[in-house]
Amino acid sequence: MKYPFDVNQSMLWLGDLCDLIFVFFDPIGQALCKRTLNIVEQLNETHSERIRFYLSKADEAGHESDRQRVMMQIVQELCKRPGLNKTGFDMPTIYIPNPNKGSRCVNQIERGLPRH
Repeated sequence: MKYPFDVNQSMLWLGDLCDLIFVFFDPIGQALCKRTLNIVEQLNETHSERIRFYLSKADEAGHESDRQRVMMQIVQELCKRPGLNKTGFDMPTIYIPNPNKGSRCVNQIERGLPRH
């Protein structure tokens, strides 16, 4: 897709302005594509303390074993990049609850957010 502006530079510019940077990994989509990880790595160089990682749509990732496999794949890809290879890595699972569909997945949507 073509945009009339540089998407990568725009994201880096926004990263300079915001207090927190949320990175959502989608278990279904192309969250681990090179372009996404390159941007996250660049943001991490100057704003590592602001970055929070989440596994979004966690209720759609299948059973717990499937979710664990997806999370391990994400962590493995992040660890291949020296700037993103951190100890104490945290990636809460989040999703928008559907009252018509039960889920055994823990929704940690408020975890990791600053309290005021």
